Amino acid sequence: MGSESAKWNAERAEWGPARFLKYVSFDDAGRVIRLDQRGVDDSVYRTICSYDEAGRLLEMQSGTAGAPHDELALLTLAPPVHQVGAVKPLAA
Repeated sequence: MGSESAKWNAERAEWGPARFLKYVSFDDAGRVIRLDQRGVDDSVYRTICSYDEAGRLLEMQSGTAGAPHDELALLTLAPPVHQVGAVKPLAA
C-alpha cells in the first residue's frame, strides 16, 4: 500500500510530478514488515520489522535505504518477562 503527493502549480494550472510519501508492505498475517517513507533530499527512510513465532514484534531496523549497515539503527525487543512467586537469592 502506498501514497503519493503532488504540488499544484497555479501559474500553469496543473499538478507537478507525483512524489512518493509512504509505502507499506504487510505479511500474510497483516503485520507491517516494511515501511518506506520519504527522507531528506528525496532519500528513502526504511524500517524493517521482524516477528517471533507468536507474532510479537521482535526487531526493528531503520535507516536510509542503501546506506551501509553500520549506519542503520537496530532495535531488538526482548520477549516480556513474567514473574510468578518470590525470587530466591542465588547461593553464594
